[in-house]
Amino acid sequence: MASSFDYRAQLITHLVAHAKESVGCQLIENNSNGEQPDFPFITYAIISPFIPVHFDDRGEELFECVLSLTIHDDSALDALNIAAKYRKSFLTEDGITFFKNNSIVVVSARPSSSRDNFISIDYERLAGFDLRLRLRDNFVDETGDVIEKIEF
Repeated sequence: MASSFDYRAQLITHLVAHAKESVGCQLIENNSNGEQPDFPFITYAIISPFIPVHFDDRGEELFECVLSLTIHDDSALDALNIAAKYRKSFLTEDGITFFKNNSIVVVSARPSSSRDNFISIDYERLAGFDLRLRLRDNFVDETGDVIEKIEF
């Protein structure tokens, strides 16, 4: 059985570290179980996990992935400000280098926008953007026995 890309180890751990470093926020999975962190915090959802780019039968596959990143805060303006800063952090030289060093290429960061959500009698203040990344899946095809010599 061939190994495959590990989204947690090869992507999410780096996004968590980058969120903490760039805007000082905790990054958690969207619609996850458990207690909600204190405001502000960021959620992610992988909305397009695999968009093929290139396949190399020697053990490498390039693909793209689209994530939705949403800032949660008690202030709409603060959420928009954090979203703008967080988005730009992916496009700076430091951000590009950080991800490149972890085999991740930032393809695009869509403009940030308000994503407020009306809940019963109040609003949940949200702002966010979509991020497109190019990833590399280095895999090993465990074929079993290898034919090393053929005689005719």
